[in-house]
Amino acid sequence: MTSWHPRILKSSRSKYLGIVEALEQDILEGRVKPGTLLPSQRAIARDLSVDLTTVTRAFAEARQRGLIRARAGRGTFALWPPDAPQVFPQSTNTYVKRKVTLDLGMNNPPVGRTHAFAATLRRDLDRLLAEDPSVLDYPTEVGRDLDMQAGVNWLKQRIDGVQR
Repeated sequence: MTSWHPRILKSSRSKYLGIVEALEQDILEGRVKPGTLLPSQRAIARDLSVDLTTVTRAFAEARQRGLIRARAGRGTFALWPPDAPQVFPQSTNTYVKRKVTLDLGMNNPPVGRTHAFAATLRRDLDRLLAEDPSVLDYPTEVGRDLDMQAGVNWLKQRIDGVQR
């Protein structure tokens, strides 16, 4: 079930940009929450009386802007725009907006960086990945590629063989 009611912003230069800008506005204004399953492209084309290629182009632009993520067989999900300030609830009626920095420095293990520790970590990760390769997958649809790549880059510096 989806809760976004697609529309086209009339002030946009084209129909496909009108769809993208309407979605972005709806996310920023809280009408669409990150993680919301969006309607199918065909359903949006039907509801807006536009050609399917218009909606396909809008989804491509929204994906490029970091507004959506598509998962094969699961659908397309809304994301918080990467350049937008993060919103944190302060009370029931007020919100504080601020930029958030991804700090992976706190993820350092508390033990020393010894050869024995590195070997144990590699062995245990190999075993864990052999049992369940999805263990390192991002657990939610609201994760952004930028954040995931930052994590991968951080791990690559510390563990041989980490790939994305």
